[in-house]
Amino acid sequence: MKTDPILSPWLVISHVVLLHAILAFWIWQSGEPFHFPPQPRVISLQSTPFDIDAITPSHAFEEGDHREEKAPSDDELFELSEDEVFGATPPEAESDNHKDADASDAPNEDDNLAKIKANVAHHIVPSRPGELQFEQIFEKDGHYQGDLGHQWTAELSLDPPFQRKAIDLLNRARVPFGAIVAIEIPSARLLTLAERNVTNHPISPSEQEGHPTHIALRALAPAASLIKVITATALLDTPSFNYKQNYRYTAASRRITKDQLKTPEPNALQSDLAQALATSNNGYFALQTNQRLSREDLENAVFRFGFNRVIPFDLLTDASIAQVPRSDLERARMAAGFYHTRLTPLHAALIAAAIAGDGQIPQPILVERVYAPDGRIIEAPKSNPVSRAMTADQALLMRQMLTETIRKGTAQKAFKEWPSALSHITVGGKTGSLFDRNGPKIISYTWFIGYAPVENPQIALAVMVANDDSWWQHAPEIARDTLKWYFTDLTKRASRASLPKPEIAQPAENQQVSASQTASQTTPQTTSQTAADPPSQPRFDPSDEDAPEPIAPKKTPLKAPKKGASKTPKSAQKAASTPKNKRK
Repeated sequence: MKTDPILSPWLVISHVVLLHAILAFWIWQSGEPFHFPPQPRVISLQSTPFDIDAITPSHAFEEGDHREEKAPSDDELFELSEDEVFGATPPEAESDNHKDADASDAPNEDDNLAKIKANVAHHIVPSRPGELQFEQIFEKDGHYQGDLGHQWTAELSLDPPFQRKAIDLLNRARVPFGAIVAIEIPSARLLTLAERNVTNHPISPSEQEGHPTHIALRALAPAASLIKVITATALLDTPSFNYKQNYRYTAASRRITKDQLKTPEPNALQSDLAQALATSNNGYFALQTNQRLSREDLENAVFRFGFNRVIPFDLLTDASIAQVPRSDLERARMAAGFYHTRLTPLHAALIAAAIAGDGQIPQPILVERVYAPDGRIIEAPKSNPVSRAMTADQALLMRQMLTETIRKGTAQKAFKEWPSALSHITVGGKTGSLFDRNGPKIISYTWFIGYAPVENPQIALAVMVANDDSWWQHAPEIARDTLKWYFTDLTKRASRASLPKPEIAQPAENQQVSASQTASQTTPQTTSQTAADPPSQPRFDPSDEDAPEPIAPKKTPLKAPKKGASKTPKSAQKAASTPKNKRK
């Protein structure tokens, strides 16, 4: 019996497939949207100190949505999937009764928020702290603190009395701009980060977008003769160099020419490394660099000392720059302290800390701990070295050689006024000075980096000041006064901690107290700020390109006496208000 062609199985199957295709095409043309089930958002908790990401969603939006992820606000301290919070089901699984429910029965936003808080109270995660900004630093309970936002607070290592004194010393010196940075040894805690910037002064720097505003963190000043420390370390790495031997050189007080690179005459001047560092001998370092150091040697040395990279720090800071020239003459000039470098005061203090320590450039610590909104205290990790600038033996040798700078070198005059009460504390350091011409403006930069005590350093510091053609104090004098205050105050603090609280003696009934005695008891002794204790005449570093000839120090007060305050002649009053050095 034959099968009817209309009822053929293959024909039936083809008809069914065709009907399905037509139905699918009709649905597609009708424009009915196709619903995908909502994807849950996932919470990822991280508890690493100082890098706390409260919420890390698995995805921000559905595919095809190009909107950016919105950061959570202060009120949105948690975020879970809708399924977990509400126990909801996908729309296509809802019953008809749910779809036809009265809109008035739907929970309002307040009920939803209350339900979220009730369901996920144990999942609340603090928001992320923001960046530390100078504008948000304040003093509280004897410490400097920084507001990091979102109820996070940072406690800083800065010492409030030290910070105030450093700023006072810069103001007393009347510098257009400058900075003082002090670091505790060996912890690398930052004790002071002080600046002065007279913004309306003709030579003061203007702010630049993307760069720090604090003078201590800006690479404005050339490294000048501070670079000789790096050159000396590179020479110590050279097998043919003997630091104890006297080498001949051609003198160069203010500039390096090709004459300094020629072989000196047999009867030429001689010096060893310690004396060359103490006197900042340009001719010595220029010739030794030309004879023994290649361009690669100097590039490696400056990089080990932290140049040409950003030092890790809690605040935005510039990278110090040292460009090693290919020209032999320019390379010799750079190694002696002329041109091709820019140095931040913070970095200069770290170089001093490397000499005072074991030869490693430390990572400075500003934030000691962070207080979280939930009460947790997150301690800062210990300082890790940025790089090894020199070996520990070289650091010890450098520390000993740089004491000659204070004893009979370029900082001798400044430290002649070192108080006898602190004679047991020896200081080592290096000076630097250079005139920087920027169009019509001429800026006189002076540097001092140092450490004390030499035998067991407790503090390393850097002072950079910029003046125009008039000045009251230079960096070595400010550094001397800074160290003087630090060790005097340290002694006072130790005495207050070890001695019982003194009792105030009461006078007898008939005993009279004179006015002079009362004044002496109530007036603080501020010898560093009195007009009778003026700053000494600083000595220009021999690396200074156009330094004026030294002149005899003038005993002039820092401030001119007020009109009518004394019977001082007008000529003397005029001299008192005139800076120490003024070109005509």
